[in-house]
Amino acid sequence: MKKKWFVLLSVGILLLASFAGCSQADPKELYQGAVDKMNELEEIDMEMNMDMSMSVLGETMNFVMDSHIQTVAEEFLMESNVEIPGQGSVATNVYYTGGYLYLDTQGQQIKVAASLDDAMSMLDTEDLSKGEDIEIVQDIEAETENGVTTLHFTIDGSQMTDFVTDQTASLQDGESMEGVTVNEVTGTMTLNSDGYATELTLDMPFSMTVEGETITVQMTMELIYHNPGQPVTMSFPDFSSYVEAA
Repeated sequence: MKKKWFVLLSVGILLLASFAGCSQADPKELYQGAVDKMNELEEIDMEMNMDMSMSVLGETMNFVMDSHIQTVAEEFLMESNVEIPGQGSVATNVYYTGGYLYLDTQGQQIKVAASLDDAMSMLDTEDLSKGEDIEIVQDIEAETENGVTTLHFTIDGSQMTDFVTDQTASLQDGESMEGVTVNEVTGTMTLNSDGYATELTLDMPFSMTVEGETITVQMTMELIYHNPGQPVTMSFPDFSSYVEAA
């Protein structure tokens, strides 16, 4: 069962990634401008928070994941904490700098010499960072107050379902997973006076079948962008205790 929950967490991140890279044929100018600006950023400092309520076989389990992510040129970090039912809190910190990938999780601190491309491949994050060019954002409405614009929108569930079904094949790792169904997703995006997104929230209900069991999920995701468009100062820990992998 533990493996199934990690599969679901991965699907949740895929859902978010698919939105982050999507566009539509005739979007409102504010929405398209914000997407273009965020896609062009080379330095990012952001928080990603995810709450999931999963129901299966009459039981409900709640997961909470909080992550801090920074990227600058040839460096990145992702510091995450996941609350897993029955296991408590699990922290996983990943860093890349100076030609090394560093991993700190469950009492182990290791480092691996790698190029940036190799490091991204090892983490299986290349597809997540690229996103998908699919037309799924609908019904965009905007309201502006005191220089802050809030966009409200929905995301077509059937097209999101097709995307997730295609992507989950690489996440199964031997699990029998099928029948992914994403219902209509609702979201808001907050823009600052410069047109950058400063906050994105998504409410995403979906269900899937894992080894013959249907799991229903209510997921809420939040992205908070700190000072978008401004230089980012990376904050790395002391790596002297990390052991190089054989």
